[in-house]
Amino acid sequence: MKIGTVLREKSRGDISCGKDDFSNRYLSERFKVLLIFNRLGINEKRIYDAVEKVLNKNAEVDIKVFNNNFQLFKQKMSQRKDYTHYIICPHFNEKLTDYQQLIDKIPKEKLIIIGEDIEGITGDYGAVIENSRKNIFTALVAVKDKLEGYNKLTLIFSNYKHPAGMKEGFVGFCEKYQFQYDIIKNLVGYKIQSGEVFIIPDDHFLVDVINQSKKQNLFIGKDLGIISYNDSPLKEFIADGLTTISTDFEQMGKSVTRLILGTSKGHIENPFILIQRGSL
Repeated sequence: MKIGTVLREKSRGDISCGKDDFSNRYLSERFKVLLIFNRLGINEKRIYDAVEKVLNKNAEVDIKVFNNNFQLFKQKMSQRKDYTHYIICPHFNEKLTDYQQLIDKIPKEKLIIIGEDIEGITGDYGAVIENSRKNIFTALVAVKDKLEGYNKLTLIFSNYKHPAGMKEGFVGFCEKYQFQYDIIKNLVGYKIQSGEVFIIPDDHFLVDVINQSKKQNLFIGKDLGIISYNDSPLKEFIADGLTTISTDFEQMGKSVTRLILGTSKGHIENPFILIQRGSL
């Protein structure tokens, strides 16, 4: 198994914490926490596990999933009124204003946004935020020497699914360091070029690139490169290991508990992790 190298980007919001860090007076309070996700996968579980580990028996933590359905989101939000905290991960494919108006009604002392921040939410609420622009820019700088061996960088990007900062950071890097680049919505009708590097935010696009490369007899890590978002155990084994960019989901959960317990306030910038493997 090829492990590769790991780069952690630390920020002011990177807080190491554990259950023993908190005094008994914080943990004596009982919390009822709603975690609401667009989908439930391994990374969402990492957030949940980190929250549950710290709060332990002092909290009842519910997970709700709305699958990009506003009516379902609205239903999940209204099922119970006695939550002490609402933790919302905003990945919305539908009309954003509907979500904004509903979320903005939550008392701000109970609201914590994780992932991308939501424009239009007023008041002093807590947040653990991914800096998408900074993360992709910094990650690409870290592997710049390897990227120089390729002819072109291609980002697979959807305006309604992915944060604008990701595109901005990608374009900013390419223009600053004079890389040829392209931005595409999907791989439909697209012919992969030898010497191309794909930056892939979603795993279904990852499958498309791998399948297309096989059809064209191109070898990952040799004829083309891949940088995938959100690491998983399986990505260590695909194509001699996939290079990945991931926000630190465990740290995100820990920072959420800081906000719940009141040991941190405001907006915290979450760190990211770059893992270099054989696909680049």
